Amino acid sequence: MTATAASAASGQPVRRRFGIRTLPGWLVAALLLLAGYALDHHPRFMLGDSESYLRSGLGGFYPPDRSWIYGVLVREIVSRTHSLQTYILLQLVGVLSLGLLAVRRLGAGRRPVMASAWLLAALCCDPLVQAYARFYLSDLSAALLFAAFVVQLAGLPTGACKVGAWTGLAACGVGAILCRIAYAPIEVVTVALCLAAGLLRRDRRAVVLLLPSLLVPVAGGGVLAAANHVVFARQYPGEIFLNRFSGIFLMSVFSPAITAPDIRSAGIAVTDDEVRDMRLEDYDLRTDQIWGTEPYWLRNRILSSLHAQGYDARADHTASRIVHAAFRRDPAAFVRVYANGLLLYAEPSEWAHHLITEMGMDRALDDSFVGLVGGWVPHALTPRRAFKPSLWPLLLTATIRLYATLLAIGLFGALWMLATTRDRAIRAVSAGLVADLLTVPLYSSYVIPRYLLAAVLLGWCLLWLLGSGRRPVQAVATQPAYPEEHEARLELIGSSGRPPGLR
Repeated sequence: MTATAASAASGQPVRRRFGIRTLPGWLVAALLLLAGYALDHHPRFMLGDSESYLRSGLGGFYPPDRSWIYGVLVREIVSRTHSLQTYILLQLVGVLSLGLLAVRRLGAGRRPVMASAWLLAALCCDPLVQAYARFYLSDLSAALLFAAFVVQLAGLPTGACKVGAWTGLAACGVGAILCRIAYAPIEVVTVALCLAAGLLRRDRRAVVLLLPSLLVPVAGGGVLAAANHVVFARQYPGEIFLNRFSGIFLMSVFSPAITAPDIRSAGIAVTDDEVRDMRLEDYDLRTDQIWGTEPYWLRNRILSSLHAQGYDARADHTASRIVHAAFRRDPAAFVRVYANGLLLYAEPSEWAHHLITEMGMDRALDDSFVGLVGGWVPHALTPRRAFKPSLWPLLLTATIRLYATLLAIGLFGALWMLATTRDRAIRAVSAGLVADLLTVPLYSSYVIPRYLLAAVLLGWCLLWLLGSGRRPVQAVATQPAYPEEHEARLELIGSSGRPPGLR
């Protein structure tokens, strides 16, 4: 037994070598973030998503088709601090905190060799992450919370129940869903993949440990539904919902699988010629089916037929009926649309196709929006502020096509890890990456890079885990994140001469 192991066995305090060696990494990451912030601290907006968020709670307006909870929090930050920079700094702190959490939760028993500095630097220099840290959109905040949920899932203690660990896991999982409802199914798929991998490897202990985590997305959905029920009590009395546009969004995504009889089955009188004008089979027009202004687009045709407008619940229910009718008629068509949507994310040119729009540079800021922000931060914006280039959007433009290849490799690598590795941390991070990638075609009408921010964050964590490896036996006896795991390791080392996890 080594001196470190002996001191641990005797109850003497053990120096956490991994934690000490993360200090240079923490300093490097902080310096990189500060340098990146100094070179580009320009706030970015994507109208009208950003406008909806920043108007949340004003004059009784709450957007029922996006996270008004996130909007209220961000508006409070801007209006109370009288600064557009505070939220950007909070996002950057969130990126650094995720890296430190990954090192803390997943680093026990692994070779340090400045690996922590490498991980933190990668997170802090990724152009996609850094560009969206400057956006007033919910995507990065939700992705950071989901990635933290996965990291804590990967680092759950296997000994006695740790209230703090489960509380952190639940808080991050519920928070991600409150920021972006799409993370509810992503979390379910993540946990399901972890359970399937545990069953495949006959790791009963992991399966029993992870089963309660399925309650986290259920809790997140319940909290959001309850909050909506209260906030929209007058607008939608007695209704319980997660997203008022859920049916319409789904209809838009799967519009290539919809035909004229499906629309008529929902009570919308349309002719075959009118449906041909909609060009439902065109994948590039899926967004127009929901946001287009011409009267012949599918959503507008539904609103016109129902004599409705805006967020009318009847329109959303009608859209859901159209989708259900199309699915019952031809389920294979939905599989084809899903597969084509997934393949679009593997095409590098598609990542750049809508980037100008995604960067909010396709049109000037509205005067009303400039006036709204100017009431909190005078002279902060002008209408032409949207066109101003800066460091991180320019770097993202130069590198955007690489993400298709990198994430495709990450997907296959993560699937391989799920099927082969016994390392629970690697399995959990792989599951989160796979879940994010495989669900994105279900809620995107074109390639939207910000929807895969969580996959990028977890991709760096997975690469770090695969590269850091396990420490040799004599080094494993340093204290890990949880004391009971440390004691279990000492027992196994004493009985088998090998640290746990090695076969």
